Amino acid sequence: MIVLATIDALIEVTPWDDLQYWPDADSDWYFVDDRTPFQFRVAGELIDDGFFFGLHGPVQFGPDRYVNQICSITLRDTADWHAESKCSANFKVAPTIAKRVPEYDPSMHGDLPFYGHPEGISAAGFPRTSRLGGVSVVS
Repeated sequence: MIVLATIDALIEVTPWDDLQYWPDADSDWYFVDDRTPFQFRVAGELIDDGFFFGLHGPVQFGPDRYVNQICSITLRDTADWHAESKCSANFKVAPTIAKRVPEYDPSMHGDLPFYGHPEGISAAGFPRTSRLGGVSVVS
């Protein structure tokens, strides 16, 4: 069985809610009602101060908004991505890999860890899409 945290694994992301979408720097974000799955190839792990909190890689298949973008998925529950092939995740799709926001304060956000809250992770560039959904290994 291929697990989520396998380099070169193809992972399908299925959004569970309306997408939060920022088309460009001159626009505010808005919601897009599109739960079309997309797939990305795992290129690496997201690690902060020795703590594993997600995966990233280039989008391979899906709607045009994801073309030439990088998907970063982050932990959402207690699943062990080094042992699981399917679970839930937060995701951001942007031109760059998502990173921890150093100024994020969990006490201001219901004590959610940085990787569990949209304001705790940031990616640079546009367009940007984010939300939560199911993730599963395709191959």
